[in-house]
Amino acid sequence: MDPRTDRALTEQMTLRSCGRFAYEVYSESGNTYFVHLGAEACTCPDWRKRHPENGCKHLRRVRLERARHE
Repeated sequence: MDPRTDRALTEQMTLRSCGRFAYEVYSESGNTYFVHLGAEACTCPDWRKRHPENGCKHLRRVRLERARHE
């Protein structure tokens, strides 16, 4: 499994919906990041600096949570 996906699945994160495609993600580190699925973007340093294929762990976690509830 990809390390970012593994962290998306195992790290403690709390998601709060801010609209249809927007989420605040409260991470295990104590930081809060803004994820927008429509733009496929996150405010975390990993996304801003590296733009990893398939997204950062926060984008992946939001996708996983949405898929789980559909």
